[in-house]
Amino acid sequence: MIMLLAGVNSWAGESSLPDGESQLVPEPLALGILHSTTDFASQNLSDTRVAMDRTTLTLPLAIDETDTDITLLGFSLERVGFRFDSNELSNEEFYTLSLPVTRIDILNEQWLRVIEISPSMHDNFKQVDKQTFSVTGYVVWDYSPTDMSNWTFGAGLSRVFGENIPFPIMSYATRPQPHLEYQIGFPESKIEYSYKHNWSSFVSLAPDGGVWRYHGSKHDPLDNNANLSYTAWQLFAGVRYQLKPKIWSTLKLGRSFERKLNYDEGTATDLRLDDGNVLMFTLGFHP
Repeated sequence: MIMLLAGVNSWAGESSLPDGESQLVPEPLALGILHSTTDFASQNLSDTRVAMDRTTLTLPLAIDETDTDITLLGFSLERVGFRFDSNELSNEEFYTLSLPVTRIDILNEQWLRVIEISPSMHDNFKQVDKQTFSVTGYVVWDYSPTDMSNWTFGAGLSRVFGENIPFPIMSYATRPQPHLEYQIGFPESKIEYSYKHNWSSFVSLAPDGGVWRYHGSKHDPLDNNANLSYTAWQLFAGVRYQLKPKIWSTLKLGRSFERKLNYDEGTATDLRLDDGNVLMFTLGFHP
């Protein structure tokens, strides 16, 4: 979600580079597919181990643009699978369907305001009640003091930290050269370097998590209506290759750490998961 903010100037039709220089570092993924898998890890140092996989489809549905504002309507469908190597726990799949609406207001040559509201549903398709639905979003201001740098600050409401809570957004991004970009801040940071026209490499740090409504079967220990929550941080090193103009394939290898799993979100029953290796692949359009 937040890496979209790094591409605000691109959606607004503004370049962060001096005239005559082409951009070599791609903007964040706007249309495409993501798939990741995380190794089995022990929970609370027990013999029960759990692995994860995630597949996400992201599509822009409509764009309305004027001289002073841009409105984007998007669609996102995500599947998250938890796989247990225990006879007592069955594998679970959860789905998140989101329809984010993003408004970008061009206040002047240096200032932008971005507001996103994203209604969504998130469950295992076995239990649908009022807690299946939520609204998340953020509001940020983007200030560009020079053609090659910008500050972003604001606040968001998201389930990425394992529960639906507000959090601050702060970052500083600079592109001193067409092939080099830094984005340092919270909750996400990234450094990316494009060493050839069609190749790019990067390192990134970001939170990963979610909350899903579920209902287990009568033979399942998860035999109640509750919210499963998961939270972690992910450190990646990755490489991108541009297949066609603005169509990039990305491969990331990383480590997931500070991981917690809770079968009843809102209670003091967090289970700590061991650190795990993560492999992620994305393919799609970067504006």
